[in-house]
Amino acid sequence: MDRRFFEVYNILKDKGLLYKPFVDIRVKEDSMVKLYLDSADYDRIKIFKWRELLNEEKKVVIKAKTEYIDNFPVTLLYCKELVDVSLTEGKTYPQRSKFKIEDYN
Repeated sequence: MDRRFFEVYNILKDKGLLYKPFVDIRVKEDSMVKLYLDSADYDRIKIFKWRELLNEEKKVVIKAKTEYIDNFPVTLLYCKELVDVSLTEGKTYPQRSKFKIEDYN
């Protein structure tokens, strides 16, 4: 494994984020961030189901005040304040092959 992986692991461990929920967010067409949240904030986001978003051609828009953590393998942020979570017209995309339809029904 890449040595950098262990550095990021230690950063997350030191900040108490290893077991915090997170979401992958598309910032631009080719840019992603991983946003770590407290459980209460994550509960506001997890109500949206991937399959429903895909079928209804909607996407979730998240506005948050964040703290920069690191930049490997993607930008890692911590949500200091979840300002708004809303649904809007748009396309929801799977980022990686980890998405399985049965997981999001």
